[in-house]
Order: sequence, then structure tokens, then C-alpha cells
Amino acid sequence: MLTVTCLILSIAFVAIVSALTITWPACLRVTRTLKRGHDIDICSGETVPSVTVVVYDSVRVIPLEDYLEKLCGQDWPCFNVVLVSDASAADARELQDRYQSRFPKVHFTFIPLGSCNVSRRKLALTVGIKASDSDYILTTVSNCDIPSDRWISLMMASLIADSRKEICLGLSRPDFSMLRGFGKWYRQFDFTLRSMQWIAAAVSGRPMRGDGYNMLFRRDLFFRCNGYSSTTYLESGDDDLFLTEIADGANTVVQLCPDAVLVQQWGDNTDNILLEAKDRYDFTSRFLPRGPFLKASFVSWCQWVVVFCCAFAVSIGFVWYVAALAALLVISFAGCEIYLYRKAAVVTASVRLWWSVFPFLLWRPFGNLFFRLRHRSSRHRHFTWRPA
Repeated sequence: MLTVTCLILSIAFVAIVSALTITWPACLRVTRTLKRGHDIDICSGETVPSVTVVVYDSVRVIPLEDYLEKLCGQDWPCFNVVLVSDASAADARELQDRYQSRFPKVHFTFIPLGSCNVSRRKLALTVGIKASDSDYILTTVSNCDIPSDRWISLMMASLIADSRKEICLGLSRPDFSMLRGFGKWYRQFDFTLRSMQWIAAAVSGRPMRGDGYNMLFRRDLFFRCNGYSSTTYLESGDDDLFLTEIADGANTVVQLCPDAVLVQQWGDNTDNILLEAKDRYDFTSRFLPRGPFLKASFVSWCQWVVVFCCAFAVSIGFVWYVAALAALLVISFAGCEIYLYRKAAVVTASVRLWWSVFPFLLWRPFGNLFFRLRHRSSRHRHFTWRPA
């Protein structure tokens, strides 16, 4: 009996080591990237590359005037703005008449209201990119709060520091203070883990997703792969499927400095938007490289193997030292995962949980399964084609 117990606890120990072999180095790489983001020297002078900020204006929680003041107050010496309104031509002209003299760097345009069977966001970005003549494109939306006047400089400096880099992946996050209900802690936890998945992949040289609300790339990369032509049948894909076409790992860098992390402002609709984003990325994940997802699944299996093995070892013959060793394994594993999560939460500025981390990790694969089943009937919304 003792031999069987030792074998079971050995399996639990192997599962702990296997899980931490994946998660620990990944978390350390991300936190090192965060520290490097603070150390980048901001370039200055007249010879810097030009940047066009393409802003999709569809939801206005932040007053447009306040947003344009922050955007036009950036310290990067050579940039302009193309604001693409999801409105009529008359509305775009009204915006231009009202703000053009005050914000001369901003060019106002629109996407036709009658456009159908096409992604509104992709159409807006395409219009903005074609209207630009700059070296680089920085995509965002008008309801993202800009934390500092160094945003563009930090994003560009990451590329200037290495001439091989052509893409800079920034981060945006919801305003977590607007989340409501009992599940708000879990939604922050889930957002942090989903963000860490693509950030860790990009930092490791295998980018598979970015954040379309804060993504910088060379303009010619867009035309080299014919824009979003390969995913015209999908509503989304502009920051994951498109990225896999233009990124090769060697040309991609990640910027996580807090002064470059945008804050999405959705008001009372924050909970719904967070769920919609999860559904959208879950749908497009089937077209992405499987490596990061297989690693996440393996770690989830290891977590359950540890719990099951320790519980089983105690149940087949209760001995105090067996129970103590099993408890030590579980507590040590949970402590490591709490530490790693709290390091990750610094990156996304989400709540830094303690003892709820391990139960949340155990629940997450089941929560994701229930989420997919609940949204299965609405998957048709991810396609641009609509039945008459």
C-alpha cells in the first residue's frame, strides 16, 4: 500500500514540475519585457519615421474633443491621425468643420452606412490605412483612454531600438472598475490569463495574436499580404489572423510599459463587451497555431492530476505523514501559481487575487466549455455574410 501511495504522490510531483516548467519561464519572460519597456530611450529629432494613428470611431464613451486633445498632444515629432467614423458623410463633414482648425493633424473620413457583408471594423481600418502615407500604422479606437503623452513614442521606440522589428504589439484593457456582479473577479482573472497567453507567445518569438486596439506595424506589410483579403468572410481576425500573416517572430516586439497600455472605456456595457471579446477570440482560435492552446490544456490537466492524485493517496489509507506530504504538494503548487498570477496581474492591472487563484484555475476549463456551449448557437454572427 505504501508503494502505491508513493507512486501516486510521485505522479503528482511530476505533474507539478511539468506545469511549472511551462508557466514559470513564460511568466518571467513577460515580466522582463515589462521592465525593458520602462528602460527604452525615447527618440527625438526630425529624422524619425512617420506614424499614422488610424482611429475607428464607432462608440463614444469619452468625449471626442477630450480624446483628440490627448491624441494630438503626443510627444512623437512626426505623426498624423486618420479618424474613421462609422457614420454618414454628413456626420464626417460636421466633425471636420468642428475640429479641423483646432486639430490640424487629424483627417476625418467615414465608412458608408450601407456597406453590408463586410466587417465594419476591417473596412474602417482599410480606409484609414489607404488614406495614410506614413511609414507605420497604429490602430486603435476612439473609446480607449490614452494614459500619457508618451504612448506613440514608446510604441515606436521599441521598433527604433532594433531595425529588424516591423511590428509592435501593445496592450489595452477594460476599465475593470466598471465590471459588476459576483463574477467580476473571475472575469478579470480570465482576461489576465488570455492576455498572458498571447503575450507569452509573442515574447517567445511565436506571435499568434495581438490587440487591435493598440497595434503598430509597417504600412507596407498591410499591402504585402493584400490587407484583410484572406479573412473577408469573418467579422474579426484583424488582430490575430492578420497578425499571423505578417509576423514571423523575428520582426515582432511587445511593449507593456504602463504608459503605453490603453484603457478601454465601455461604460455600463463593459461586462457584455468583455464577453463578446472572449467569444470572438474563442471563435478565431481554431484558425491559429495550436501550440499555446495545447500548452494551456496540458497545464490544466496537470492541475487536476495533482489534486486527484493527492486526494486519492490520502483516501486509500489515511496516514498522517501521507496526508501531510499530499497537503504540502498541493499548497506548494497553489503557492507557485498564486505567485505567477500576481506577477501577471501587474501587467494587465487587474485584481491581484490570493487564495481564489487555484480554485479559479481548476474551474477555468469547465467554465470555458460551458461558455462555448452557451454561445454555440450564435456562431453565425462571426461571419460577414448575413441571410436575407
